[in-house]
Amino acid sequence: MTDWLIASDAAKFDVDGAFSQRMIVDWSEVATAHLHVGDRVFLYQVKPVQAITHVCEVVQTCIGSAEMIDDREYWVDSAAFEERLKRTWMRLSLQHAVPQHDQRLLALDRLLEAGLKSAPQGRMRAPEPVTELVNAVLDMNQLDPSELIRREKDLIADLGIERPTWRFRRGGRGGTRTLASFTYALSMPDASNALAMLRAYITAVGLDQSDDGSVSAMPSWAGATDHQRFATISGGGIELFYVWFESSSGLVTEWGARFPSDLAPQSPDPERVWLSTADNGDTGVHGETLDDLLAVLGDAEFLDALTATREARATSRRADWHNPYLGSLLGAGDAPDMESSEPVADEDVEFERRYIQRVTRQRLHQAPLRAAALRRYGARCMYCGLDIEEVLEAAHIIPDSRGGAARTDNIRILCANHHTALDAGLLTVTAEGDLVSAPGVPAVPPQPDHGGPG
Repeated sequence: MTDWLIASDAAKFDVDGAFSQRMIVDWSEVATAHLHVGDRVFLYQVKPVQAITHVCEVVQTCIGSAEMIDDREYWVDSAAFEERLKRTWMRLSLQHAVPQHDQRLLALDRLLEAGLKSAPQGRMRAPEPVTELVNAVLDMNQLDPSELIRREKDLIADLGIERPTWRFRRGGRGGTRTLASFTYALSMPDASNALAMLRAYITAVGLDQSDDGSVSAMPSWAGATDHQRFATISGGGIELFYVWFESSSGLVTEWGARFPSDLAPQSPDPERVWLSTADNGDTGVHGETLDDLLAVLGDAEFLDALTATREARATSRRADWHNPYLGSLLGAGDAPDMESSEPVADEDVEFERRYIQRVTRQRLHQAPLRAAALRRYGARCMYCGLDIEEVLEAAHIIPDSRGGAARTDNIRILCANHHTALDAGLLTVTAEGDLVSAPGVPAVPPQPDHGGPG
């Protein structure tokens, strides 16, 4: 199977309209491209979109014009359609339509970062890092809310946050930006749910790609009121998004986002979310669950309004409103100058922040990277041959902590035992990619069943 990048021009063919009405379209073939049944096609829409918008599978080739699907209603450029009638066609079956809020994850700048040399024109084989990027985004989209929350729970565990019996306590001055505020917030019983909500919003509106906005931790430690804010995201001195929890139980009860009234869309589902009006005239949208939030972020009109608000209220991040630890955990840009924000040395603040970034990157990238590696190498330990998928892990050849790339060519599939042996320096990888016992140490049993990636 080969993955291909094919440029799609909406000025010629309305691919969005076609795939909104059907699961199969016919695409003109180019004799020199050599696409085959079973290959995948990443349709890259050119300007103004400049992103991969559809992932398809080739299910038939060499279709004559007389047998092709008559979809001329989606051809904007009739002359281009007539010219293509001289060719043969291949049939594409839609596997995934990339949601609008995720298209920026597959936008041209991300593709260039993954190693693409320039914007796709015509058709070309997809570089392996681009394939891995697409797979990671698709894997992320297939996760249900409970899995997103579980990932955050695992991340909290990896950070070693102690979670004693919950008891709400009032915070001290400056608590929104301290390490103590951050660790206390993550000790809340429902912290994983709150983090999943915050990450979903930040990713959807693009705050993970900018230095706009401030993220505070436990910003309303005003006393033992019934409800408190777990975190608030602010821009231009105005609240953009928040998560509330019940003080006594530590359970999330509500999330909310806001935008100017002139951008306010209609509620997508009055049964699951509701609207409000703030003192400054902003419209707020509110819900109770992560599932509700994902529904709003998946609504193009709402997402456009939330993204436009974030862009309009972009401002230099305020150190006194921003928690650098929570910001690092959520990928919300670099920390600002944290002068006098912590009763410790600056280098200690920076160390803690970078540690959180590293653990977060490792945890959140591991699941899609493992899935991509299993697809590439197969579900068996590449040292001993054990083929029980549940105990197989994605082992970095060059560790993440030393700058190792989150790519499958830096990964070997190993059972848990031999992953530990590799990390301990008892195994090494040869220039040919084989796994062998490291020199000067006892041989690691059993003897290798096979070595490299095959």
